[in-house]
Amino acid sequence: MACSDEVFEAAKVIVKAKKKNEFTIREVREYLKKQKSEYAENTIRGQIVATCNTDSKKNKYPYFKKDKGVRGGYKLVDY
Repeated sequence: MACSDEVFEAAKVIVKAKKKNEFTIREVREYLKKQKSEYAENTIRGQIVATCNTDSKKNKYPYFKKDKGVRGGYKLVDY
């Protein structure tokens, strides 16, 4: 599975568990570490910050947007 897919799935699980559309990079990294993801922490962070972020010029998969109300937080798009 591609890193962007793993990150997206992790974010969905975290949001569902919290019953609130918000998550942090740390939460995603910790979740994927428990799932024994093959991707490095920096790669996971890069997916959230750049590749999958609607606010980034580099976004390929606009799954997330920055949550201004949560420090270091993100939200799922169309959740």
